[in-house]
Amino acid sequence: MADTQRTITELQALLADNQSAQISAQDLRDFLISARLNNITPVEAAVYELTADDINGGTVHLAYTTTGVVAVSWPTALLIDNKSVTIKDVDGNSSVNNITITPESGLIDGAANFLMAVDLSAYTIYCYDGNLHIK
Repeated sequence: MADTQRTITELQALLADNQSAQISAQDLRDFLISARLNNITPVEAAVYELTADDINGGTVHLAYTTTGVVAVSWPTALLIDNKSVTIKDVDGNSSVNNITITPESGLIDGAANFLMAVDLSAYTIYCYDGNLHIK
């Protein structure tokens, strides 16, 4: 049987409390494969809305800045304290085609949005007290 990378949400459902001790050896292997790969989401689009899996310490791998600007939104429902995501400009052209990160509500370091404009940059953004902050 092949090992399968699972999302953080799938792993949390699978390993909830394990009171029944029904986790198979294959499920444990899948868990190790998934945890080792650290939830990287490749994005090749002008608009992207973060998911629950992204904000569980994942990385959004943005490969679009050679084509155009990118808008990333953080939904209000996912403004959960102690959750974070790293956003990376892998195309290396955000100085020309900026990446704008915008929370649907709240602020990001006191502003309505955050502009990534340094080629090949990466920023980790976390939530605390209903607002976003740049590490």
